[in-house]
Amino acid sequence: MDVLAYGMVTALGGDAATSCAAARAGLVRSRTLEHFRMRSAVSGEEEPVIGHPVVLLTQGFEGNARLLRLLHGALSDLAIHASTRGISLDGLSAYLALPASDRTDTGDELIADASVRSSRQQDREPGASPIDEHARGARLLQGAAALARWPAAPFLAGVFTSGNAAGLAALRAAAIDLSSGRCTRALVIGVDSLLDASTLNWLQVQARLKCDGAPSGLQPGEAACALLLAAAEPTLALGRIAKMAVAEEPDNLFAGATCTGAGLARVLAEGDAAPPDQPVWLISDHSGETWRGSELGHAITRMRSQSARYATPAIDYPAIAFGDTASASSLVATIWALRAFARHYAPADGAIIAASSEGSLRAAVTVQRVATTETGVRT
Repeated sequence: MDVLAYGMVTALGGDAATSCAAARAGLVRSRTLEHFRMRSAVSGEEEPVIGHPVVLLTQGFEGNARLLRLLHGALSDLAIHASTRGISLDGLSAYLALPASDRTDTGDELIADASVRSSRQQDREPGASPIDEHARGARLLQGAAALARWPAAPFLAGVFTSGNAAGLAALRAAAIDLSSGRCTRALVIGVDSLLDASTLNWLQVQARLKCDGAPSGLQPGEAACALLLAAAEPTLALGRIAKMAVAEEPDNLFAGATCTGAGLARVLAEGDAAPPDQPVWLISDHSGETWRGSELGHAITRMRSQSARYATPAIDYPAIAFGDTASASSLVATIWALRAFARHYAPADGAIIAASSEGSLRAAVTVQRVATTETGVRT
C-alpha cells in the first residue's frame, strides 16, 4: 500500500513539514494550561499543568468543536500537498480514528478514591452506539472538508475509537478495502485532543497527568493527521505500508493488570517487514506513563530473544515533541517516518510503528522508504 500525500497539524506547526522539522531540531512548544489547575499531591498547593496545544486552531474550543478545528487543519495541509503533486481528491473512502464519545467514562479502576469512583459510576450515562459514533464521525468529516474547501466530503467507510491503536486499525481497514478493490484510493485520518476540560479532569482523577505528584505521567497534546493511500501507485509513492499486525492484550491498563508486553511483542514480530540485516528503527507511542514504559521494555526484551536486531534498537518518541496525541499518535508516527525518509535522516530504510491502547488493542505497522524522489513538498 503506497502513501501518495499527507497532512498534519501539531503544537509545533500547521503542516507536516514544519511539525517534523521543528521536532527534529529539538523544539518544544509546551505551555502552561491557563484554563486548568490541579492540586499537588506533594505540597497541597495549586499547580499548573503543562500541555501541547495547537493554539492558533483550538484556543477557545472544546469537545467535538476542537476536533473539527484540528481536522480542518490536517485536511487543508493534505489538500495543498496533493495539489502540488497533481493528485485528485475525488472519490475517496475515508477511515477515521477519533476518541470515543464516552472515553471519560472509562478507566474507573485507576481512581484511588472509592467515593469518587462510586459517584462517577452512578452519574454515568449509556455509551454511544457504533451507529452514533459513525454519525458523529460523518458530521466532523463533512464539516472539516467544507472548512478546508474540498469540493466534496469523502465517503466515510469506518470510524475507529479504540485509543492509541485506532489509527493503525483504520490503516488496516483501508488496506483490506484497497486490496479487495472496494475502493481505489483511501483517506486514513486520526484526530484527538487531551486538552479539553472534561478529558483533563478524567486524566487528573486517574492520576495520569505529569506533575509533582506524578512525575511519570503524560503531558497532554493534540493533533490531526491524514494519509492518502493507494493499493499500488509506485510513480507517486512517498512511502510504502509494507506489513501490519493487530493483537489483543488482556493484561492492560484498564483491566487493572500488570502488562508483561506479550501482546506488543506479538505485533512487533508479526508487523516487522525489515530484512534480518537491517537495524531496528522503532517509533513508539510511549508518552511518559509507567505502564507504557514497562510494557515497551518487556516487549523489547521478548523481541531480543527472537532477533539479535532488537539488541540495540533506535527508538523515537514523538510525544517528547508533541505531547500525548492519543488516537492520532500512530499516524503522527507514520508521518514522522515519511518525513525522515524524504529529508534523508532516517536511521533505517524502514520504521516499525507500535501502538498500545489503554484497553486491549495492540498494533504495529512497517513503513518503508521508496526509491521515488519526493517533489512538490514544502520542506
